[in-house]
Amino acid sequence: MHGEHGVGCPYCNSMYSATLSGTLTQVECSYCKGRKQWHEGLFRATLATVRSKKKRSIRRGGPYLWTLRVVTDEGEKLIELATSTSINIASRDIVTLSYPKCSRGIVRKKWDGTWKAMPKVLVNNTLHQSWKL
Repeated sequence: MHGEHGVGCPYCNSMYSATLSGTLTQVECSYCKGRKQWHEGLFRATLATVRSKKKRSIRRGGPYLWTLRVVTDEGEKLIELATSTSINIASRDIVTLSYPKCSRGIVRKKWDGTWKAMPKVLVNNTLHQSWKL
C-alpha cells in the first residue's frame, strides 16, 4: 500500500501525488509553501483501506455524518467525517485523509504545535475522486 498516492492540500484544495509511507506522513504543498503562509504548506496525510462505512443524516439531503472503519499500518481505526454532500466510497477502497495544522491567533496566525483531529480532505485513490470536508 506504500508508494505514490493522491493527496489533497487542506489549505488550497490542490490535488497531486505524493509518496506516503506509514500511517501519518508529513506532506508539503509546493503551491502553499511558495505563498509563505503561516502553515508553510505542511499537513499530515494518512493512507488507509476502508473496511466499512456508516452514514447518518440529520435531515434529508445532508449534511452527512460519516463513520469510517479503516485499516492503517497501526491497525484498525474509526474516523468521523462531516460532509455537505454524499461521498462515493466502498469497502476495500484505498483512501488518503489530509489533516491541517492547528493555529492560534486571529490576525497573525501561528502554529500551536498540534494537528486537527478531523481530516479536511478525503481522496479515494481507488476511484480517483476527492472531497473537501
